[in-house]
Amino acid sequence: VVIDKSFVSNMTDRKVLEENTMSLYPISSTIEREFFDQRMKLVTTEQLQRFFYAFWLARNPNNPEDAWKKYNKLVSYVQERFGSKQVKGYRTDRGRVYLQYGQPNEIKEIPSDPVTVPYEIWHYYYLDDQANVKFVFYDPAFVGNDYELLHSNKYGELHDANWKMKLVRNIQTQTDIYSTDPDDY
Repeated sequence: VVIDKSFVSNMTDRKVLEENTMSLYPISSTIEREFFDQRMKLVTTEQLQRFFYAFWLARNPNNPEDAWKKYNKLVSYVQERFGSKQVKGYRTDRGRVYLQYGQPNEIKEIPSDPVTVPYEIWHYYYLDDQANVKFVFYDPAFVGNDYELLHSNKYGELHDANWKMKLVRNIQTQTDIYSTDPDDY
């Protein structure tokens, strides 16, 4: 891969290049993720530039720079919406899902409820070859903006049959405390 006179040749700051490369993780293949996990810190800056350029060249051979710019706008949005000073937006569960699958068709936000912890349900009408896909994110510690993925019916994603029970706050009830049915609460 020749990077001379490409948009990547201007990316000489190692930290910025590493951060830009790490932001690709949500949309990367398994082989590309191996690079992040095992080799990224060991390669030279030029090798990292080549990897970054090859990544975008494979996705848009006609204009890899344009593909990067469009994706980088999404990364910026995800940072603004889901990130914090401590955690980059693309490293959050909601950020990863947004970057990987795109904007959901509907988002149901429940930021405060007397019975449940804060949660969101993202609904995609169609995603890949699957219809009616939902992702449930929650904030079990009431920490703020870093919601965790609790459950999804998307193939290959986290699936938890007891997700409704995990949304229920630990409150005293008049019912059987050993019940596993969320409707009892």
